Amino acid sequence: MNLNRGQWHVRLFFWALGIWDEFARNGDTSYQYVDGTNLCHFVRTITVYAPLVILLHGGLIAAAVYSVILLPVELFGAVTYSRILAGLVLLAGAVIGIKALVRYREKRSWMKPEVRIVKAPPPIATGPSFWAIMLEWLISQKKKICPMIRFEQGDL
Repeated sequence: MNLNRGQWHVRLFFWALGIWDEFARNGDTSYQYVDGTNLCHFVRTITVYAPLVILLHGGLIAAAVYSVILLPVELFGAVTYSRILAGLVLLAGAVIGIKALVRYREKRSWMKPEVRIVKAPPPIATGPSFWAIMLEWLISQKKKICPMIRFEQGDL
């Protein structure tokens, strides 16, 4: 099976492979799959590894939010913590507001009419659809084989 590198599911494969390598600390292994891989690895990377990493990072973020926002309220009380948190939010808001005001003034003083050149949209990558690949994977699982996938042309 030949897949175009410009298709969204091939780009998703390389993105998922990258986040899995970062999560598993394997280093960058995407160079091994530049020419191709097998269908089982392709589907497993997109449907198992990437969601697993995203869910685990979501759990880590939820634990961090709980330990920074909710746990101190339970331990020290809401009034004191809310005053401290409100002060920090006001300070951060003031800093962000001042930066936005400075940026607005700089942009306003240098405002000149701009000429925009509209580029032609990039050509749409052709090849089998994601659902055709999933159907091929189901058939190959039934036959207990994993056909090879070759990545051809297109931007990665």
